[in-house]
Amino acid sequence: MLVTKVFFANHGKPNDSRVLHITGRRTADTTRYRLQVQTQQPTTDLRTLEVCSWRLPWCKFTTVGQFVRNQSPHNHPQEDQAALKIASALRRRVQTELMPVPTIYDEEISRLDRDEAATVKSFYSVKSGLYKQRRKTMPLSEVNLPDCFKETSDRLPFLCIDDGDDDRIICFATSDRLTLLQVVGTLYMDGTFYSVCCPTAHAAPERQDNDAISKALYQKERVLCWIMTSPKNLDVKTRVVRDTWSRRCNKVLFMSSVTDPKFPTIGLNVTEGREHLTAKTMQAFRYIYENHFDDADWFMKADDDTYVILENLRYFLTSQNKSEPVFFGHHFKVNVKQGYYSGGGGYVLSKEALRRYGEKGHDPKLCRPDGGAEDVAFGRCMENLGVRTVNTTDALGRSRFHCFKPEAHVMGVYPEWFYKYDANGAKKGIDSISDYAITFHYVPPKTMYALEFYIYHLRPYGIVSGTQEFNRHVKVKRES
Repeated sequence: MLVTKVFFANHGKPNDSRVLHITGRRTADTTRYRLQVQTQQPTTDLRTLEVCSWRLPWCKFTTVGQFVRNQSPHNHPQEDQAALKIASALRRRVQTELMPVPTIYDEEISRLDRDEAATVKSFYSVKSGLYKQRRKTMPLSEVNLPDCFKETSDRLPFLCIDDGDDDRIICFATSDRLTLLQVVGTLYMDGTFYSVCCPTAHAAPERQDNDAISKALYQKERVLCWIMTSPKNLDVKTRVVRDTWSRRCNKVLFMSSVTDPKFPTIGLNVTEGREHLTAKTMQAFRYIYENHFDDADWFMKADDDTYVILENLRYFLTSQNKSEPVFFGHHFKVNVKQGYYSGGGGYVLSKEALRRYGEKGHDPKLCRPDGGAEDVAFGRCMENLGVRTVNTTDALGRSRFHCFKPEAHVMGVYPEWFYKYDANGAKKGIDSISDYAITFHYVPPKTMYALEFYIYHLRPYGIVSGTQEFNRHVKVKRES
């Protein structure tokens, strides 16, 4: 009796996950299979078909429930005693000896006569199993991939999954390859999970976007992003940030109160809770100054419900100077003489601003170590260190950093306090938001995925958008 299970992704109706259960009994020269297609609907489709015998992966299918015979002949002779004996010897030796596995295989084959050797599987056929046996005897050690192996030659993120377990499962893919996989109508794989031709799968064509400017700015304006999070938010919010916009940072760090090497997060010596957000921010910037100062030119703090459009941030930063003591964000005009920036809307420090904090920020007279409102405390710290706020609106006076979700700023659904705090006049409507908006806050995980689609995939056919010059032309002291 043969029993197997095949999963189909996005076959048929949208969100229709089908599981094909197949049971079969061999007859003289064919195997008869009973197919039961289960869907989310209560209907059940039962049918009996003749397909090629022995193993399902040798059969090809074009639609659910339809099988066609493979034209190429195949035979699966039973292994004789000599083959079984050599297989046992190979398994034993790879577990007990340190000699290279191919050498062990060659030695065992050389001991057989010509007829016996002909019955033994090739090294290519058995090497996966042999190396698996060898790994059982090898001591486990932590695998830490250098950053150069986590991105492509043009600096695109390449490490897709790294589960961090002792038996590591590491998956590499770029975002456009994952998008291509997602839109395929039928996913067809055999038992060993290598890709095979599927006549019903229609892949999306390659996008024709010209991202040369974006790639150039990625190299020129290096941005380190650090995300303020907590252990309870990792699987709900922070995972989505990790899988969406943060991939476009030159470097990203997730700051929590507990170290989690699997995610990964950096554990700071702080107690969780809103009353300790100031300590988390102060310690995070201290950690970055001491460990990653040379990894970037700009250093951005964001929450695990902040959405950031990095391309627009880098464009804005081209009008600024990393050697100036400045920082940027959604400007509030109260509590601090020069104002401060919304913590949830994200704020960005220049390299010089971070240097000043690293050298003098440990003085509690200048920078409060904990307590109070985090964004107010950090804004006052920056003012005490001589770090200036900057007008971040575009040339048309439209906002780029936002402390609420997009629809709140479009519709003007603001709390009463916002009209007193906002330095830009609490404007509302599409015309008040820059075409090159940078951040939004209070973005739930589902909306974060939606923004990824709207910004990076949805296009009106026939309209080709060009770049526009919306940076303010201000006199800034440039580096020599």
